[in-house]
Amino acid sequence: MEMLSGQEFNSPHLHQLYVIFKGEIKVLGNILLGIVSLCTMISYLPQTIKLIKTKKSNDLSLQSWILWVVSSLSYTLYAVICSKEFMLIFETSLELFFCLLILILAIKYKKS
Repeated sequence: MEMLSGQEFNSPHLHQLYVIFKGEIKVLGNILLGIVSLCTMISYLPQTIKLIKTKKSNDLSLQSWILWVVSSLSYTLYAVICSKEFMLIFETSLELFFCLLILILAIKYKKS
């Protein structure tokens, strides 16, 4: 998560608040990314479990999952190249993993 430098604020009062709460803002950002990671994992689990149990994927759109993989890969690469924040890299990698897993299972279980 890229932090503000504090120079972006037009008001000296906002700048003072930023300086005072800078550490807390970073902690809050990490907590929010932790929540995103947990929600991401939970949101992909039902589809993953259903694919593994039923071994059927005819009702899934492969095009949509390919787009999700491309999107997740792009976001993960952005996090690694531009951010270097562990929590952001972890969250985007987790999402990429689940999108790839679902796409691979959907292809594997697709009936012609």
